[in-house]
Amino acid sequence: MDRERNLEAQRRFVAEKQGQGLKRVVLWARPEDVGALKEIAGQPHAVAQHLAELRARIERELAPQIRAEVAGKLRRMTERAMLVQRRAEGRQRPLEANRPPEYIRFTHKPPSATRERLKAAGWLYDPVAALWHLPDDPALWEATEALLAALAPFPYLALSKPHADAP
Repeated sequence: MDRERNLEAQRRFVAEKQGQGLKRVVLWARPEDVGALKEIAGQPHAVAQHLAELRARIERELAPQIRAEVAGKLRRMTERAMLVQRRAEGRQRPLEANRPPEYIRFTHKPPSATRERLKAAGWLYDPVAALWHLPDDPALWEATEALLAALAPFPYLALSKPHADAP
């Protein structure tokens, strides 16, 4: 008889909850989570507290791993970009392989005839730096090569930067 009364009470309870628009759910949980689920079910505002705890735990446990992954990915992307840039620069170098040096500096003052030939070929002299600057016009470079070959008896430094020790 008690059993039937309990079943009847349970049916009334289920009907009342269905009347309120609620649905019965069966939930499986780990034993360590049962207390938290009961607290959440009993006090909906506890969800916010648990959410904050979960966010803090995620930040504490996963953030270092995520930061390491992002740093690794950024490093790989940077290394790849640097490699692509080096390859592009490498491809450009052979195109300028025929280009004469940007500057030349004589170890001793060349004769005036040599200086006049340089000026006629379009080279500009900088008396402060004691450098001869390559003409900007590539059309003059072919004549410059012949001129540089003729300058072989006069020792000079071929520079790509104004100062031999500049980076």
